[in-house]
Amino acid sequence: MNDVRRIVNTVDLGYNGSVWIGLSAVGVRRWVWSMGDSAISQGSMWHPGEPNGDGECVRSFNGSWYDESCSTVLPFVCFNDSTGFIMTDTAMTWRDAQSYCRQHHVDLASISSPEQQNLIRNESSLWIGLFLDSWAWSNQWSSFFRYWVADQSSLSSGSNNCAGMTTADSGKWAQYSCELKKPFICYGDDKLIKKQIVRLKFSCTGKCTLNDPSLQTAILNEISKKLKSMGLGSDRKLSWRKGQGGEVFQQEIKPRASSNNACNRQ
Repeated sequence: MNDVRRIVNTVDLGYNGSVWIGLSAVGVRRWVWSMGDSAISQGSMWHPGEPNGDGECVRSFNGSWYDESCSTVLPFVCFNDSTGFIMTDTAMTWRDAQSYCRQHHVDLASISSPEQQNLIRNESSLWIGLFLDSWAWSNQWSSFFRYWVADQSSLSSGSNNCAGMTTADSGKWAQYSCELKKPFICYGDDKLIKKQIVRLKFSCTGKCTLNDPSLQTAILNEISKKLKSMGLGSDRKLSWRKGQGGEVFQQEIKPRASSNNACNRQ
C-alpha cells in the first residue's frame, strides 16, 4: 500500500484518467497470497481433492483449505504486525474482506506453516488471503500484491490483458485492452520517473526574441541552476516543448485600453 500511495502522488492533480503500470496477464494461473509475499509451497494445506475449481478464492475450514467463489459471503482472518491474526465475525465477500483488512490492519492472513494454520482452526469457514492469479510484472518483480477496483468481474484476466491505475478510488487498478493509448509511469534505479510539463510566461519590452535557440538554452541553464540551488535539479532533464508551429513561445498581444477622454471647454 505504501507503493500504491507513492505512485498516486506522482500523477498530476489535474489528470482524472488512468495510467499504465507494468502488470499484464501471462496466462499462468497460480495460487498466491494477498499480502504479495510469495506463492504457496507444495506442502500446502489443501483438503484432499482441493482445489476442485469451485472458485478463485480460498476459505479455511477445520484446518484445511477449499477453493470458493470470491462472491461468497464469509467471516475472515486479518493480519496485523502488532497483534498477529485477527478473526472478524462480520461476513463479507473475499474482496470486501481484503479491503477491510487493508484499511484497518495489514491484509488478509497469509499462512506459511501448520502451526499458523492451527491458530485459526475453526469449525466455520473463514476467508484467508489466498487467491488464484494470472498476472505478472514486466520487470519480473516477484510481488503478488494486487489492488483491483471493486467492479472487476474476475480476479484473473479476461479479454483485457493489461492493468492501469485509476487516479480516483485511492489508486486502484483496472483491466484494459493493451491496445489503448494511456499515460504511463516508468520505474528504474530505485526511483519513480515522472515527466512534468510546466507552462512559463515571460514579458518583454521592445522586440521579443524568446524563440531564439541560444536564448532558450540560456534560460534553461538559469532554471537548472536555480533547481540545483534548491536541491532539486541533480537528476532532472530540462527541455522545451514545441507547439504546432514548431516554436516554443507564442506571443500574446494585449488589447489596447479604450480611450474615453472628454474635452474640457474653457
